[in-house]
Amino acid sequence: MEINRVVLENLFSSICDRVRTSVRQSNHSVVQQAAETLSSQTGQAESLHVIAASALTHSDPDRTLKTIDRIDRWQEFDAVANRLDGFAWLMKGHHHHASCCLERAVSLAPDLPDCWFFLGRIAEEDGLTELAIKSFQRGAIFEDAPHQCALALARLFRSKRHLTEAIHTLRVSLIRDRRSADLNLALARLLQRRSVVLGHRKRHALQDRVLAEALECYRIVNQVRPDTRSLIAQGRLQQRLHQNEAARQSFQKAVRMDPGSADALRHLAGVQVDFGDLETAVTHFEEALKMAPKRAEFHFRYTRAKRFTAEASTRRYIARLNELLKDSEGVERKQVFLHFALGKIHDDVGNHDQAWRHYE
Repeated sequence: MEINRVVLENLFSSICDRVRTSVRQSNHSVVQQAAETLSSQTGQAESLHVIAASALTHSDPDRTLKTIDRIDRWQEFDAVANRLDGFAWLMKGHHHHASCCLERAVSLAPDLPDCWFFLGRIAEEDGLTELAIKSFQRGAIFEDAPHQCALALARLFRSKRHLTEAIHTLRVSLIRDRRSADLNLALARLLQRRSVVLGHRKRHALQDRVLAEALECYRIVNQVRPDTRSLIAQGRLQQRLHQNEAARQSFQKAVRMDPGSADALRHLAGVQVDFGDLETAVTHFEEALKMAPKRAEFHFRYTRAKRFTAEASTRRYIARLNELLKDSEGVERKQVFLHFALGKIHDDVGNHDQAWRHYE
């Protein structure tokens, strides 16, 4: 089981903070100080903690285990030592030993969210879902960013199709950290899934409120940690909620952030169609198709925006779409898009019989 590098660095820094002699003292200096202390004294627990934690950050779990063994009676009374030992065993892939150490750590100091997180992950891998849920719930009570327990708990609830519980978990965590990009992104995706269920049930007013909440989550994500995909998701929701000018701005930001994103260009082209700017839309579609020439949906939307005439370039394009149609046999969604695209082109140039066959 992989341990996130950030988790190890945070653990190391928190242990250094306990023995740091000034706020300006670096972690490297703290390690040197601990080594000097141990050269003249034995069994100095705090110094051993520092050395053991430093070894973890250098991916040396064996050194961590040897260092912890030098602490007198550490298993009974030392939560930090148990925590470090548990992480070392995790790094070595010995989950049973890790679980025993982490359980002792939280019995001595319950406010250790990283220990609860890994206890939950071990239980989850062992198929002990209820135990995993309880561990993640305990950890979520104490944790700040990066919200590993809350995100893992929501993921586990979602995998069990408990969508309401998953959404509730993230909403509660957001009370403490409203601007967390990770929590907002996860919640936005769950709310969109919830909106699909509400749509099937014809609960359209509630569906719109859920989508509005999802949109607000994406807005926060894109204020804190803007990303092409989250900007596209924000724009699509704005379109869905009839906020077309805001959607255009979101797609423009996505294109500026990643000019090589075919998806961003495609969505920007689509919103230009909504504004009646077909010339700009066609240009954007053509740029997107240069980047992703096999995307059937792109061809479908491009052909709807463009008016075709009977000329050599149109015949070459029809031939290319027929090749894609042949290559996509068995993929129904692609076939539908390509048949519509071909039907539209044939309709434009007056080949109505062929157009009808594709539409049919």
